[in-house]
Amino acid sequence: MSCCLSQGGDDDVDALLAQFALEEKAKNNADIREDVAPPSARVYASFTAHPTSGDIYLFGGEFFDGTADKLYTFADLYKYQTTRNIWSRIIIPRGPALRTSHQTVLLKQYLYVFGGELTSLNQSSFKHYRDLWRLDLESFKWEQLSSKGGPIARSGHRMVVFKSKLILFGGFHDDGTGDAKYFNDVWEYDTEEHTWACRSSAGAGGGPAPRGGCQVTLHGSVLFVFGGHTAWQEGKQEMEKVHDDVWALDLQTWQWEKVKKAGMAPTPRTSFALVTHKKRAIIFGGVTDQHGKGDHMFSTLHDELYQFNFDSRRWYPVAVTVSAKQLAKCSQDQQPASSNASQQRSEGQNVVSTDQGDAVAGSSGQTEAVQSAQLADGSTAQHDNAEGDPSVQSAGGITDAAQQSGQSIQPDLADKLSRAGVDKESALYKAAARIQSRFRGYTVRKAYKAYQLGGKVSELLYSPALYGIDLSAQNMPKPRARCSPMLAVVGNTLWLFGGTVEIALDDVSLDDLWALDLNKLDGWRCIKENTSGDVKESMDSDGDSDSGHSTNDSA
Repeated sequence: MSCCLSQGGDDDVDALLAQFALEEKAKNNADIREDVAPPSARVYASFTAHPTSGDIYLFGGEFFDGTADKLYTFADLYKYQTTRNIWSRIIIPRGPALRTSHQTVLLKQYLYVFGGELTSLNQSSFKHYRDLWRLDLESFKWEQLSSKGGPIARSGHRMVVFKSKLILFGGFHDDGTGDAKYFNDVWEYDTEEHTWACRSSAGAGGGPAPRGGCQVTLHGSVLFVFGGHTAWQEGKQEMEKVHDDVWALDLQTWQWEKVKKAGMAPTPRTSFALVTHKKRAIIFGGVTDQHGKGDHMFSTLHDELYQFNFDSRRWYPVAVTVSAKQLAKCSQDQQPASSNASQQRSEGQNVVSTDQGDAVAGSSGQTEAVQSAQLADGSTAQHDNAEGDPSVQSAGGITDAAQQSGQSIQPDLADKLSRAGVDKESALYKAAARIQSRFRGYTVRKAYKAYQLGGKVSELLYSPALYGIDLSAQNMPKPRARCSPMLAVVGNTLWLFGGTVEIALDDVSLDDLWALDLNKLDGWRCIKENTSGDVKESMDSDGDSDSGHSTNDSA
């Protein structure tokens, strides 16, 4: 495990830093180790794609060992060559200290790092950073830049590159009193003049509320801010607010505009990831916490993909399709599974459990329909009807009642339902189209909440974006639901690494790697399976968990 262990006790942050400094002093020159083992499981690392080389740089992050109840923080740097599927470890002396929940961006040949935090092994003390570093990817030398006149120490902030400037928004700082301070300020760093300038002060009206853990992206000269999380203390009770708003900041005038929610927006969540692909922002994952009795917290992890179109400023679910070849293979894979389904049902076991939010075509006919619905930016989405809502592309997205109860679907029945889902004369198609035409926008979201049965969603009411019936593709590989995944886009490929799931009462960090072609949307590819924690035995869970705590939503 690439982290530093404390010599002065599990609660001593200064000892962690002192040990790190000693190890750094022992290094002399840069050491590039090619074709090494992939990074260990972690969360809240930075995962930054190089705009031209096709490489992805991973830096820092944290790992929670639930068995030992210790939190380990990293300062290691990896490069992933997407064209060769090779990881390299880059060891460079005199660089940034151990940190997590920081931000990195790439500009020219430099990798910039700002802020973050370090927590002691037993999580009793911590430190926030306000330092700014850059790594020259040609000479492989770190350089610490001046922080004079810049933002105060923070983590959970976000950064983007605009021309020759770094734009920073939000974040939070906890001084240990239990009352964290959240920010909504906007800072600009000039990489040529090496100066900071505050463009929107904290607490200024007319913009988004202070928050950490939001996501930001840039389109043209407009900075978009999505969601986030704010927590505060009222007496002995901890309060929190999950933001599901979208804001746009004009970087020419520095004026904020609240974006009206339109289309099929994702449900409120925190700890989701966001990337930009052409004219859209794409989000994946996240967690929705609901309070139960006493101290219990019920968490629903998400595995859906959503896209936000910058031009129309509308949300659409993203439908990942399945080719006829994949469907044929999937059907073959289902044959032996159905043979022992009766035995498992007789023992009272659930055979099939479908994650909420699947968006997969049920036949090759649907694949053709999806391909005919390509947007100008190459993304797959619904056409807009006269009212501007996503229209029904097919009568699909229907999860059979047998699936809702966890029972197996026979291949012949799945085939019949798949054909009915695209036959406009079938009673099933007409019924689904009628329901979907009546349940739109806010009504759909109400139906989404009202029709949750045993943690499952009645997708008949909440799926005008789905193409085909999600039965034959139920066993197709895809990333499991998670919070805080790390995403990057290289060309037209979306790359996903790691994240966190809850198993029993423990947070388990992942180390799996996935890829998805954002133009074809023809299925996820598992590049590396997860090897961390006791996760495989829980892969069939529906993403719901019951815990007495919540995740670090502001990171």
